[in-house]
Amino acid sequence: MKNILKITFLFVCLLSLSQCKEDDDKPEEPNYGAEYFKCKVNGVEFDAHSTFSCDGRKFNYYPEAYLSTPAQYMVFGGRNCSEFSSVTIRINGMDHSTGLLNFLAPTHADSIFPYYSYFDLQDSVFVIAENLVEGEMNIEQFIPRVDGSSPYGTIKGTFNFTVTDENAVDTFRITNGQFRFDVPQIF
Repeated sequence: MKNILKITFLFVCLLSLSQCKEDDDKPEEPNYGAEYFKCKVNGVEFDAHSTFSCDGRKFNYYPEAYLSTPAQYMVFGGRNCSEFSSVTIRINGMDHSTGLLNFLAPTHADSIFPYYSYFDLQDSVFVIAENLVEGEMNIEQFIPRVDGSSPYGTIKGTFNFTVTDENAVDTFRITNGQFRFDVPQIF
């Protein structure tokens, strides 16, 4: 009987000790890898999702020039791979800063070129609407990666813009835009 009590007592002690975390007093790390890109196109939810052969979200930032890509070039957006549509924002001369960025008169960048593209099934033609009418983006967080062995940095914010096709016939209002991407670059 004494052995059963000793074994039970030891089992309860081991069980309670195994529930303790070593890092209970450390803050939680950010949720790396929780990338998203979402918005509405003319009031309809734009679904940036991936398929086996197509990545639905894209982010690239070049703090230094690379081949024919100029320094401080950023491009990010989302694709609906099954519908062949895309919402993309291209930025030249992007400073590493946060805040509001007006697309027509940018303060943290040289120029901004957003576009919306889709495949028109009726006419069997690929349409790119990139004539900017208005737009803005609020970069809430832009944290670089510290070094090659550290976790990725983060860029996060909101956006909206209006573009037309080349003939200014069709207008596309991109609203309620939200994004978050991991930043693998060191700068």
